[in-house]
Amino acid sequence: MTAAGRDRDILFAVDAVGDPGVSDRPLKPANDVLQMSRINVGLRSLFKSTLVPAVTIAEKKVNQMQIEKIVLEKSAETLLEKAADCFDLADTQQALADKQHEIAAIQHENADQQHELAAKQHVSANKLEANADKLDAMGHALEASAVEIKGDTVVVQRGR
Repeated sequence: MTAAGRDRDILFAVDAVGDPGVSDRPLKPANDVLQMSRINVGLRSLFKSTLVPAVTIAEKKVNQMQIEKIVLEKSAETLLEKAADCFDLADTQQALADKQHEIAAIQHENADQQHELAAKQHVSANKLEANADKLDAMGHALEASAVEIKGDTVVVQRGR
């Protein structure tokens, strides 16, 4: 916008608030140079004293709000990225947990099988022990029979 256009907009804005000394008719620069300079000086002081601070404060507030909005948007984006990372990590950990459950189930099966094998080994050992006792008793019985047969001959007995 040109300076003349800006001044014209300001003139009409001042007319709207009813500032005395400003007419509704458009100014002609060649004829109204004195009036225009008086108006410009008045407008500049009015603009500087009332409009500039209000506009500047409003602009600052708008700028501050825009900055806050940008910061909030970036914060939200960061939070969404971190949330996505958390979801990815949770999926990975869930897969690992599922795998560990599978391994634990296999280990339980192996442990159950080992318990069965151990129980069978105990039974087998008990049978062997019983057979050993029977064989020991049979050996003693055979020795006793041998002693009877031999009579007075000296027979060395085992384990007694």
